[in-house]
Amino acid sequence: MVGLLLTGTVGAENALVATHRTVLDPGFVKQSLAEEGGYDVLSAAAIETLGGPTAGELNDSEMGVVASLTAEAYREALLDPAYLAAQTNANIDDTYAYLHGDATEPRLAIDLAPAQASFAENLETSIVETPTADLVGDLDLTAAALPFDTALLKDAETSEAGFLAARAEVRETVREQVIQQAVGQAFAYATDDQLLALVIVNYDPDDYTATEKERAVSARRPAIEAALRERVEADDERVAALTDEALSAVQTQAVAAVEETVPPAEIDPALVSASADLTLVVVTGLTDETVTYNEFKTDLTESKSVLAQTIATEMNDQLVAELGGTELVLTDEMPAESKQAFENARTVVTVLDRGVVVLAGLILVLVGSLWFVGRSGVTFLSTIGGAFVLAGGVSFVLGSVAIAQLGAALAGSDVPIPALADLVVALVGRVTGVFTSQSLVLVGLGLVCILGAVVLHYRVDAIGRSNAAT
Repeated sequence: MVGLLLTGTVGAENALVATHRTVLDPGFVKQSLAEEGGYDVLSAAAIETLGGPTAGELNDSEMGVVASLTAEAYREALLDPAYLAAQTNANIDDTYAYLHGDATEPRLAIDLAPAQASFAENLETSIVETPTADLVGDLDLTAAALPFDTALLKDAETSEAGFLAARAEVRETVREQVIQQAVGQAFAYATDDQLLALVIVNYDPDDYTATEKERAVSARRPAIEAALRERVEADDERVAALTDEALSAVQTQAVAAVEETVPPAEIDPALVSASADLTLVVVTGLTDETVTYNEFKTDLTESKSVLAQTIATEMNDQLVAELGGTELVLTDEMPAESKQAFENARTVVTVLDRGVVVLAGLILVLVGSLWFVGRSGVTFLSTIGGAFVLAGGVSFVLGSVAIAQLGAALAGSDVPIPALADLVVALVGRVTGVFTSQSLVLVGLGLVCILGAVVLHYRVDAIGRSNAAT
């Protein structure tokens, strides 16, 4: 009877010790997560679950480029494996401190300061790397100041050749406007006779009445305008001078448009100023031929950097205001049911903590009882050995079967995130690995005791025969 009690007690103590070395040990939990790549798996699983815009989808997002970049930057900051590891480890320590009685209240908190700093940095980098055309079009604060298609900027900031080509296209666009304006003015101020003389060979004003002249001008207007265009274009110097004046006017109008921009009340004036500076850099670079590509690129980079810093600061300030600070204490708003669950868990852990000591004491009592009851070294060692071998052997089999069944169950099920299932199997495997290793140690100790009993039995028998012969 004592042997059976010892077997059960040793088996239970083996399980409790393994539990304390694994599940109830915060160091083991953190080390296991780190060595099994748990934080990377959790990060990847969260990203897969939450989703988010890809780089190619950002420009097409209904949220807008800046809003999409903001969401992406914050997601990356929160789901960064290093940040997840730090927050998880801190909460593991706090949780286990409460469960083991080292803290009076449960506490789960997320330190948002590192994530907010990373968010601002990520957002600033993303905005700087975003094509200027997308930013100018998305901000819509000073886009009215741009007299040309913002698509030109994509080539202009890519290379010097693209920059020169874009500026040439802008100049050609303005030149065309100048020519059309000159043609329109010439058409408006010329008499019907002057206009008809451009398209009718040997034109004689006396051959037509005033009404006929008006009809002829209207019917021949495309040809008349073409003739006027040839005359305007023939004066290259005048067209070039007018084009230069028009480009200068574009810059003046852009400055005026920026100064007249009235942003909504909720928009930070610093953001408007940064956006305006970027707009003026673009307008100046593509309309002023004295600006070199390197100067344009330097000014563009600096203005985008200032804009990015301004947006990142503004978004981060909004984020801090919405979250109410840099720390989110989850247990402050925890419902009573959850707090009760923590208390119940603490009670269980307390029982397990004391159980290790109680069972260890019981084992010592049972071992002492074996000696005092039997007074036989052979019986004492053989009983202890048998109890250890049986307890360790059964524990080893149970641990091996448990991990095998878990792996088979997860392998045969439709798991949405296989990597997460593999992590669970790996973590459970580490726990059962400790349990089975301890079980093998028990079996080994039991075999040593049995071997000692056998040796002692034969030695006692030999001594008895020797004494009988004497």
